[in-house]
Amino acid sequence: MMHRDDALEYRAKSIMQGLLNRDDLPRVRQMVSDIASGLLA
Repeated sequence: MMHRDDALEYRAKSIMQGLLNRDDLPRVRQMVSDIASGLLA
C-alpha cells in the first residue's frame, strides 16, 4: 500500500490486468478468500 496512486502501482496493475482473464475473476476471488481464511484460522 505504500505505492498508492503512483507510477509503480499503475504499472503493476496494468500488468496484472493484462495477465488475468476476466472470466477467471470469480475463481480467483474464491481462491484468495480460501487462502486468507486458512491463514487467519
